[in-house]
This record gives sequence, C-alpha cells and structure tokens, in this order.
Amino acid sequence: MTAAPKPKEVSSRTGAMRWLKQRFPQLFDCEEPKPLGLHVRTLLLVHADAENIHPVSLRQAVTEHVRSKTYLEACAAKNSWRHSLDGLRLEPLSNDHRIYACGQLELLRRQKAK
Repeated sequence: MTAAPKPKEVSSRTGAMRWLKQRFPQLFDCEEPKPLGLHVRTLLLVHADAENIHPVSLRQAVTEHVRSKTYLEACAAKNSWRHSLDGLRLEPLSNDHRIYACGQLELLRRQKAK
C-alpha cells in the first residue's frame, strides 16, 4: 500500500493567509480579529508543517495580519485579551502591548495623512 501523496506546498503569502482564515476563522477574521496568544507562531508552524504550508509564507501572512489596522485596533482596545488557536481567551493583553498597538495605529494615521 502506498502513502497518500502530500498536497502541493503552499508557498505564497496569500495562500498562507487563505489557509489561516479557513483553518482558524475565529482568529483570522479580517473584520473582527482577536489578539493572538504569545508564541502562537510556534503552534501555527506545527499545524502548517502538517498541512504543507511553507514556513516563510506563513510568517509573512501572520506578520501582515498583526500589522493590519483592524488587528492593532483589537489590541489597543480596553480590556482586550489574547486568544488561543481555538479562539479561547488566554490572558489579558499587557498594558505595554496595548500602548505599542496605539503607537502603531498613530504611525498608520500619519502615513495615511501624507
């Protein structure tokens, strides 16, 4: 008996983002993203490897996601929480991370105003 062929590797940022939205819709909803738990990238790499998602593409997709305006707004919100891959609350976002998100939003506003 032969093993099932491995699916074709996803090696683009957009393909990885599509996979994230399908596999973890509770976290990667573009309209209402949730702050990710610390070290979630490590967990994502395990899932991605099993599903043949190229690690560089995954890193690029996650980086794009966490730099998005909607994600930063979710992080900057009062009483925001970090979430697991299952969408469950893990811990409150630290004040330092909330302040960082506010600073990044201000940078985005300034860039847009130029």
